[in-house]
Amino acid sequence: MARAAGAAEVLISDVRADQLDLAASLSAAAIFDAADPDLAALARDRAGGPLDVAIDCSGAESAVRAAIAATRPGGTVVLVGMGAAEMQLPILDVAAAFATVQNLTSGAIKVIVDVGS
Repeated sequence: MARAAGAAEVLISDVRADQLDLAASLSAAAIFDAADPDLAALARDRAGGPLDVAIDCSGAESAVRAAIAATRPGGTVVLVGMGAAEMQLPILDVAAAFATVQNLTSGAIKVIVDVGS
């Protein structure tokens, strides 16, 4: 889906080996262990810089934090996965980067934080 939307490369992370194997079979440019504390840096290094868009489908707080940290100023973080009801996120990092954080639920994208407007 990301490629169809114009992504030059698709980087995938997960904690489950079977999901990483699936990502590799679908020609992901790179796959990462989502439990790696250096996930954001690894993604930025592989992409040659910060990401334009990061999509988190896990809902895990650590993955959401990594998505925010890996995304460029003015970039977009899309939250698809439903994690804990409450999380501690680096909102100052989002604000400083003028990033947009979106939540994808029920087939509709709803902007939940847009500090760039």
